[in-house]
Amino acid sequence: MRTASVAPGKFTEAMAWAHEMATYIEKKCGCQYRVSVPIGGNPYRIRWTTELAGLTELGELLSKLSGDQHYPPMLKQASDLFMATSSDDEIWQIV
Repeated sequence: MRTASVAPGKFTEAMAWAHEMATYIEKKCGCQYRVSVPIGGNPYRIRWTTELAGLTELGELLSKLSGDQHYPPMLKQASDLFMATSSDDEIWQIV
């Protein structure tokens, strides 16, 4: 899961970009990538979530994205849509 706080006045643009990025990652990596927002708490956050079989698959996903020529420019497009240093990544294990 990756969660980021949206910059003031940028929610609509950030949401559109979040869905664009999720669609791109789904096509590139072949995994379902969901976009969500909180029902309670700070409403100006967006979370991307995917479920993978394990850390090996996560490594493969990250490797595909880091070697992709379109991914860095897509990230740069969002530089003003989210609060700097607000990104929070979590990896959870099903038990």
